[in-house]
Amino acid sequence: VDIDYEVTRFASEWMPQLANGSFQDPRLHLVTGDAMQYLQELPKDHTFDVIILDFPDVADSRALEKLYSVDFYRLCREHMHEKSVLVAQTGPCTHMNRAGFRASCNMLEHFILPSIVKVFQEVDVLLHPMATWKVDRSISSEWSS
Repeated sequence: VDIDYEVTRFASEWMPQLANGSFQDPRLHLVTGDAMQYLQELPKDHTFDVIILDFPDVADSRALEKLYSVDFYRLCREHMHEKSVLVAQTGPCTHMNRAGFRASCNMLEHFILPSIVKVFQEVDVLLHPMATWKVDRSISSEWSS
């Protein structure tokens, strides 16, 4: 579910390497709409193996706060089975040392973790640099063409 069709269309047309063929996968059922509304309208017995959340930063609009709430994570949990996995892209971390042992991750620390740990017994954090968003374009990455 993506609320912005143009972003999805643009990515599939102009950056297909990022999707790695997923838009052509017959298992894909792409829905343009509000993720919370979509989950609320699903039958309770409809579950997903994987739920991937990649939301705008809550600082962009107060209306986005609902996507980082305990109620939203409960709604996600209602549509998961015992082996399901939920993954949340949590925004940029700053002040990370080169070894990656220490970082400050405001979105994760202030909005996601306080809510998600109230819903899920097991929560793990993986810090992974996103080579697609670089401050300096001269820095090469695996996504460079």
